[in-house]
Amino acid sequence: MGGVKEELTSLDRVALRAVLERATNLLPVKAAEEGRFIIKIPDFGDGKGPVLLPNIKELDAKMRGSDGTLAVVELEAGPQKVPADGTNVIVINRVDQFVQAALAAKLEYLIDSANGEMTRQVLLDFMSYARGYNYDPDTQKVSFCRNVGFRNDVYNMPIPELKKRYVRYSRPDLLLENVKDGNIRSGYYIKRPLEGRGVYLKGKFQVQLSAEAGGAMQEFHNGAMVHVPDDPKLPISFIHVTDINTCYTQRNGWPIVDADGQHTKLPSYDVSELKKTEPGIARQQFTRSHKPPPKP
Repeated sequence: MGGVKEELTSLDRVALRAVLERATNLLPVKAAEEGRFIIKIPDFGDGKGPVLLPNIKELDAKMRGSDGTLAVVELEAGPQKVPADGTNVIVINRVDQFVQAALAAKLEYLIDSANGEMTRQVLLDFMSYARGYNYDPDTQKVSFCRNVGFRNDVYNMPIPELKKRYVRYSRPDLLLENVKDGNIRSGYYIKRPLEGRGVYLKGKFQVQLSAEAGGAMQEFHNGAMVHVPDDPKLPISFIHVTDINTCYTQRNGWPIVDADGQHTKLPSYDVSELKKTEPGIARQQFTRSHKPPPKP
């Protein structure tokens, strides 16, 4: 089957923020209190390079297209590469206090079994437990374990970004910006209770995960919410529609996305139209080919 071609606009974070900060109709929002489990990735020093995780979006698409009885999934997209040099963490979204207790106990057990060391194998075994599958980057195959796993979003984040956005669940009063990167610990975190404004960008685009040049690109094929923090020192962030209620609520605590999956409270801007009126937000146009997800 031939690939499907999609044009993705590469957005400039700084220029886009300048445009959105001038808008007067953005929805006032605040960070949701739902927790995340954070895994600090040390510098393993084993010469094996980054940690390789499966492409979560493709895996989830193939799982949705199945009848729930898949034992093995073969992926086509390349793996997610997580730096193993002590500069990153792995974030597991949508974790409540009961799940975090299970994750914390499993991580402690694995580290104790490795003579108290957080090794690469400990991390891989923990991710297999947390997600409920094993991943072989050489064959691109995912095989499901007997335990169910927690099927939540998993992604990596540079430690400086974590320190700006999160606090420990048990110490929300303690800002992480004064904590040395090497002292960041694995555990249960929540977003800092900061306020901002939200808008929905319609269309297909990609954007750097962090503001630094050369950072990894994140693709959005069905639009995304953009959060513009009230604090100008904090970066804007991009949220898939399925994750909006996980990350943010309206200021009164009501969900942004309603029970029917609609987000009508958010003002909406079309990327293609925005490029015409604000050409500075677009860096470059990319054409990508990919195979469509299997039909359910």
